[in-house]
Amino acid sequence: MTRDYSLDLARIAAGIAAQCLGGLPFQAAYSPDGNQVIMTFHNYPLYGSDKKGDACVVFPRSTFYVRRGNVKFTPLQQAQCRFYQQSTGQALAHPHIFSDGHPCWHGGSRERVADFIANIVETLSLQNVTEDSVLVGLCASGVMGVGMRALENARAQQKKLMEELGCLPLITDHRKLERYIDKRWCSKITILMKAA
Repeated sequence: MTRDYSLDLARIAAGIAAQCLGGLPFQAAYSPDGNQVIMTFHNYPLYGSDKKGDACVVFPRSTFYVRRGNVKFTPLQQAQCRFYQQSTGQALAHPHIFSDGHPCWHGGSRERVADFIANIVETLSLQNVTEDSVLVGLCASGVMGVGMRALENARAQQKKLMEELGCLPLITDHRKLERYIDKRWCSKITILMKAA
C-alpha cells in the first residue's frame, strides 16, 4: 500500500500551527468526498462567548504532495481555502474572512509552505488584523463591526486568544514566525522522508 503523503504533510503543517498557538489539540483528515483536507483545532476560544469550540481550515487535497522523493506545495488561491468555526460552513469570526469562510488575502495567494502555515496561525490568533488592514484594506465581514470598531474588537479577541491559549510570543512578529515555521517544517519533513 502506498503512503498517503498529502495527509501526512497536512498533519505536520497542522501540528506546527497548533504548536505556535500554544499546543492546541488538532487533527487533519479528508473531507467526506476526499477532495479537501480539513485541519481541525479543538478548544478554540470563540468570539463573543465564554465557550470553546473547533476552528477549521479547509483546502484542496493536492496542496501538499511528494513527487520523485521531493516534498511539494501547490500555491493556494484565497478562493480555494476556507476558515470555519464550530461547524463546516460557519465562517470564522474575523474581519478578513468572508461569510462563506474564504479569506481575503493580501496578494490573493499563498506561494510557500511557511507563508501558508504562518497565515493559519495569524488568522486563528487575529494577528493579521491591523489598523491598515481594516481602514485601507477594509473588512470582508462585519462580524466584528467595521473600521476602528472592528480593530478594537479584534484586538480584544487577540488578547483573549494569546492569554487563554498561551500562544508563542513570536507569533506577533511575521518574519520570526515564518523563520521558525520554516525550520520546523524542514526538520519534520526530513524525518518523514527518512522513514519512507
